[in-house]
Amino acid sequence: MGRRISEVFTHAELIEMHSAARRGEVRRSRVPLVTPLGRRVYQVSASPVPLAWGEGVFGAVMLLRDVTELDHAVQIKSEFVANASHELRTPVAAIRGAAETLELAVRDDVVMAQRVARMIVAHAGRLEELLRDLLDLTRLESPDVPLRIEPVDLGEIERSLRMLFEGVCAERNLKLVFEIDEDLVGAMGLKTDRKLLMLIARNLVENATKFAHEDTEVRIAVTMVEAEMPSARGVPHGGAWGATRGVIRWEVSDRGIGIPLGQQDRVFERFYQADAARTGSAKRGTGLGLAIVKHAAKALGGRVGLKSVWGQGTTVWAEIAVEFARSGEEGTRRVG
Repeated sequence: MGRRISEVFTHAELIEMHSAARRGEVRRSRVPLVTPLGRRVYQVSASPVPLAWGEGVFGAVMLLRDVTELDHAVQIKSEFVANASHELRTPVAAIRGAAETLELAVRDDVVMAQRVARMIVAHAGRLEELLRDLLDLTRLESPDVPLRIEPVDLGEIERSLRMLFEGVCAERNLKLVFEIDEDLVGAMGLKTDRKLLMLIARNLVENATKFAHEDTEVRIAVTMVEAEMPSARGVPHGGAWGATRGVIRWEVSDRGIGIPLGQQDRVFERFYQADAARTGSAKRGTGLGLAIVKHAAKALGGRVGLKSVWGQGTTVWAEIAVEFARSGEEGTRRVG
């Protein structure tokens, strides 16, 4: 109160907006300002205040609204659209070029026609993979992800993963090795959202099989890291029987080239892919797999992380909150 505008703000654009409002003009702008809390972005409106009697301007009102988080979200969305467009453009251009070549080669060069046809199929598969990941990520980034909490058989998930990655394991001579806590198999009555758990497991294993060296093992460990008991009475010492809630960790390790230390903090970002040298001859991914894992784990009340040693391999893990069915308990419930 009682201070001149030039004493409150030193930002030239704000002072000019105030002056314009005093002249009877309305101004609106988004202005970055350095504050004691750091750099913040403000939506600023400057409007004239008319005289109570007659014509003219009595003064000006400036309204500053902190929109830093909104501005950051808009920036992320813009980057997402730009990255998605770039990722889609590459296979589309390849398919178009291959189709044009096929049109000429199909009559005169059967071998070339077959090669081009395989190229079209491969890039179409990449498009399908990218669209699948985009849809998964879009669903998971919704503020309220609907959950379907139901009994989950980890043995069944293991069998599904073995079948899903049978082809790539045979092609690169990889071996999937599962290590699942006995307490978590069958009798515990593990309950969570099966689709989200499978989404986490599939993307972690897929990531590992792409970057593991050929003729190596990919190890999948599922362990209990926390269990909440309804009471100590009747619970065997050292066991998890009787638990109603808990946290499990899904950990996937590969023996590959690893991730450079400077890039490890960014691998859970959308479309971020580590240095091209990491992929070697492995299939290139969409850059969305670990972002999907992060958001799926978050939806299940969990978190993600990794540890990697350059030249030795990488372990990526996801911890999620789960429930355990009590004796005789059955059924499914929906959340959200």
